[in-house]
Amino acid sequence: MLILQQTLDYGILYIKEEVISIISSICVEEFDGVATSLSGFNTNILQKLTRKSGIEIEQDDNGLTIELRVSVKTGENILDTCVQLQKLIIDEILELTGIMVNRVHIKIDHIQM
Repeated sequence: MLILQQTLDYGILYIKEEVISIISSICVEEFDGVATSLSGFNTNILQKLTRKSGIEIEQDDNGLTIELRVSVKTGENILDTCVQLQKLIIDEILELTGIMVNRVHIKIDHIQM
């Protein structure tokens, strides 16, 4: 799915859904306190086979809605952690692509010990 198509001075810029998904995945991986629901060595293999990353993206006139599945590390405040992760994802996508993210829905699948 194509998220952005913009005419530039010397051509056209296209940004695909996968780019937004990768940016979101990097935010989750680098954020302390959470991990993707598909964590570990087999994650890359599973993602390549199924083409799923636990991240879904929808687009409407107001911007993007991102839904992601994560696990929270034991001892973390779930509410505070999710609010901070939402802000990080929104800010990073806006900074890197210029695309406005309207909502980031986070589903907690489990707690990591």
